[in-house]
Amino acid sequence: MTKQRRPLVLILGAVAIVIVYVLIGRIVEIEPYEVRLAKPYIDKIVIDDDELRELASAIVEDYGEKEGKVNAIYRYIVEDFIYEADPEYTESIQSPFETLDLKGGDCEDLAILACSLLENIGIKTYLVLTEDHAYALVSGINADNLWTYIHESLEEQFIEDHNMVESIDETFQLRAGYVSYYGGDGRVFPIEAATFGDSVVQIESLEIDYSVSSSEPVNIYILPSKDEFDNLVQRRSFQHYPDCAEQGVYQAQATCEIPRYGGTAIQNPTSRKATVDVEVTFSYKVYFEGLKVTSYTLKGQQAMVLELTAGEYGYPGYSPIVEAEKRFAIDPITKEYFYLE
Repeated sequence: MTKQRRPLVLILGAVAIVIVYVLIGRIVEIEPYEVRLAKPYIDKIVIDDDELRELASAIVEDYGEKEGKVNAIYRYIVEDFIYEADPEYTESIQSPFETLDLKGGDCEDLAILACSLLENIGIKTYLVLTEDHAYALVSGINADNLWTYIHESLEEQFIEDHNMVESIDETFQLRAGYVSYYGGDGRVFPIEAATFGDSVVQIESLEIDYSVSSSEPVNIYILPSKDEFDNLVQRRSFQHYPDCAEQGVYQAQATCEIPRYGGTAIQNPTSRKATVDVEVTFSYKVYFEGLKVTSYTLKGQQAMVLELTAGEYGYPGYSPIVEAEKRFAIDPITKEYFYLE
């Protein structure tokens, strides 16, 4: 029975379509599946707003290059906002204003905020959707310029988190003919300090910043190791960094960067006791090996990944997404979409 009725159903359906067309006078265009899927997300991206523009401009005010601006907004989000997943089986999409108020959100909320801030200062973005994740792309980025900002930000973060700066500030009595030493054992850099995924953090140098004031003239040396300090004490030949040395001075200050874990020696060559005020800061310089950036070519421009849930050791270009995972990028303004290979 069913097979005998189907032609009539098809005919009636066709007639209904013709009637609708005649009555309405036009054909309604159905948006592609990808656009319909992305619409709830891109509708939340705010591309022209005075409040967002003022905030974004304040974040990037110290940077002239686009890469510096992108890195500044990226750092603002990963450092100041908390990742908070939606409750299970629910999907709540926040506007950038809600995310700013809550200081947190899930992957799409943070990506929407990044796109909104960047678009408001004229930097082109895309929203990327996978089956269970969202992130952003930023277009027109020079990867070579970006590396400078990436390394600077990661170095600052690592030094802050791992107590990579040591300071000494004291006043003491230095007896005639004696030497005082502040520093390390002379290990040669680079020294591996930590690992993050595929990247390795290396200590590459030590910066010594000193300020000395003395009641008697003193000699100041930057030494490569404590062994050289022992040689100096025993009045044997010793090695030091001559560009950083001061002899017979009452006051001196300098900054010296050396390739090993050395230190500062203050020698009293006189026959009188000296009162010495000393301030020494040891700052370790680090760099990250093995960092990789992921980008795609969209409309003739390099579009760099912005993974906003990566935390404080994330960076523009970092991508945890498996290459085989199906995903597409969509322009929040034109609604053009591109599958990423």
